[in-house]
Amino acid sequence: MIWSLGEIGGQDAVDALIAALDSKSVDVRVNAILALQKTGARKARPQLRALLSDNERCHFGKLISVSEAARAALATLDAQ
Repeated sequence: MIWSLGEIGGQDAVDALIAALDSKSVDVRVNAILALQKTGARKARPQLRALLSDNERCHFGKLISVSEAARAALATLDAQ
């Protein structure tokens, strides 16, 4: 579901993705970050900054941490 919100985009999708950043699931948090990065959701920057100390690692792909995903997303969003 998180991936599809990133594909759909729009304000409602961005709001749902921002809410997903508070999930207990590390995989949901990382997927939400990746989707927010894809949508160019600059309004998510404060919430992404709050995750820079979250070192829990996801269970898929390159096994990146929440903080690594947030750092990459912020770099992309700040460059826009």
